[in-house]
Amino acid sequence: MRIWHDRSYITRDDQEMISLGYAAEDFYSLRLSFVYSEDECARNRKLAMASEDNTRIRAAQMRSDEIESVVEAIAGQCACYQYRSDKEYPFDSDSWDLFFWCNSFLNTLPGVGGCRRDYSYVTLTFNSRHTPERRKEICELVLNMIRTRFSAHPHLDVAVQYCIRVDQARIDREVSEAESRVLDKPCSYHLMEGRIIKHDGDFFFLKKRCRKYGYRLSGYELLRIAWNMGIETARKAVPYA
Repeated sequence: MRIWHDRSYITRDDQEMISLGYAAEDFYSLRLSFVYSEDECARNRKLAMASEDNTRIRAAQMRSDEIESVVEAIAGQCACYQYRSDKEYPFDSDSWDLFFWCNSFLNTLPGVGGCRRDYSYVTLTFNSRHTPERRKEICELVLNMIRTRFSAHPHLDVAVQYCIRVDQARIDREVSEAESRVLDKPCSYHLMEGRIIKHDGDFFFLKKRCRKYGYRLSGYELLRIAWNMGIETARKAVPYA
């Protein structure tokens, strides 16, 4: 069994936002998957060409069954949306903890696998309506249970995937303070010279001599342009918790 932390979806811009206090790292999902050892992979490659459909189905079902037992244990402690049809929760609410998804043998073994669930790759996404503290609590609960009950599992791979939580209120506040000093002023954006305009509440960067088509800017991108123009905002404030 392996538990690892996946921050690959957090970009350099995201890291910059975190370092300046405009965002914080947050929990996005748990990914559970069946992973063969290197020796098993080598052995399976030799047998793959000679395998019959029945053998492939049995192997796929074995992989699915092993991970299903882990998901079942998690569902015993946390409310998993759409895992059981007899236990449904309002989606737009905080009454569930993890959003369950897995593939179907109809896709992973087309033509031979049927339409049953294939649990060999499962995602459990945290509820965005929970507080960050609650998401952390659920994550720790699940990981501790997995360590306790499945530490000897030879094929279980658990990835904790992270995202960022943006302090949009702070960005909006600083944008409203800075916009009068950046609108229609000469500036640069991705090595292009031009200016910023506001249209229907959104900000756009227009290249020089361009009158119709522009690049839509997020609030944070506008702040970065403002900083490059020498316009200071409150970016030295306490980091976003």
